[in-house]
Amino acid sequence: MNFSTSDPLAGQEIVFPVTYIIKVVVTHNMEQTYHRSLIEGVFQRMKVPFELVAVNASKQNTYLSFNFRITLLDIEQMRQLYGELQKIPWFKFAV
Repeated sequence: MNFSTSDPLAGQEIVFPVTYIIKVVVTHNMEQTYHRSLIEGVFQRMKVPFELVAVNASKQNTYLSFNFRITLLDIEQMRQLYGELQKIPWFKFAV
């Protein structure tokens, strides 16, 4: 088996609309509710349907990860969402 990291979708295309779990990781330096409100604010402004699935703190309590079920309509909305999430204070990454 050949595992290539250059193409994480292995040549497959995303079919929109798509519903999936997005994980947003932030530095754990504020109350969980504050970080959650910032993330949810992005979803609301962009009119992205969402549902909080889980919140977890890292082992050393340095980071918080928020898992949301979201639905995106097209690739442009996906690109815009990831761009807007990157503007959140203390944002680390989203996958």
